Amino acid sequence: MHKSGTVAGFLLAIIVAAVLPIFWLNPYVRLLSWGIVAVGALVLASGITNDTVGFSRSFLCDSRNRFQQSNLISFAWLIVISSAYLSCALWNISLWKPESGTTLPISIEVPASVWVLAGIVSTGLVGSSLILSHKLSLQGRLSSTDGRPVANSRVLIRDNPKQATITDLVALDEEETVPPIDLGALQVMLFQLAAVIVYIAALGRVLFMTPPNIAITQFPVIPEGFLALLGISTATALANRAIPR
Repeated sequence: MHKSGTVAGFLLAIIVAAVLPIFWLNPYVRLLSWGIVAVGALVLASGITNDTVGFSRSFLCDSRNRFQQSNLISFAWLIVISSAYLSCALWNISLWKPESGTTLPISIEVPASVWVLAGIVSTGLVGSSLILSHKLSLQGRLSSTDGRPVANSRVLIRDNPKQATITDLVALDEEETVPPIDLGALQVMLFQLAAVIVYIAALGRVLFMTPPNIAITQFPVIPEGFLALLGISTATALANRAIPR
């Protein structure tokens, strides 16, 4: 799709989500508005990618032309949170009556737990890039003492993003590792997948259960215990990935 078309598609999604509450005030339409904005965000994202390798590979592949798990997790949370916030703000604006003297209800409280989650996700994204960069810097370097390679195994680098496979999301960086699956990365993948699904359900419940003529003022809180689980699993996965093989 042409880039100007994707921008137009996103703007159309925003307009539709803003207009729907004027004609229909019910929980199903509120959920539909969120879905429309989320699809519009995906359409916009697809318009800024490299068309030669496709949408998913442009966003999820790293410098090795392999799918990067941290890219997927960051992108998933970005779409979920930003689309929910924007759709709720648009719905609240449609309910606002200037003559009532109330403030325009576009301020939606995002709990501190969501910011902590953002920090965990960002740590995984930045940490993965730093570890990978360090491993690549060791590629081909010889020890100054005995002349042997500093790294025992070479980092797997593919020639083209189209060669990326879904197993890259939970695979070790090095070639010929046995087993090839990184258990730490698999653990993070499963926990984050569960977190995204549960939070989408929680957001959907808030949007559905709140009376359609009442503004959405707060997002659901993520339990502290689950945040601790995500943080520990992310730190463990990064430490395990940093171990030379």
